[in-house]
Amino acid sequence: MRYKTTSTITGELKITNHNFNKAIPSGTFWFDAINSEGEKYKYAMVDLIGNIKN
Repeated sequence: MRYKTTSTITGELKITNHNFNKAIPSGTFWFDAINSEGEKYKYAMVDLIGNIKN
């Protein structure tokens, strides 16, 4: 089943720290989504860490 976000069912990406010397941001994100049946899905990840590569 397919889920989607809308203008009122959204999410957030929050950068809480950025190591500028190593170009590594970290933070959290979450989103809500809904399917055609009206069922809602909530997903959250805490302490998202990633490397930025050029």
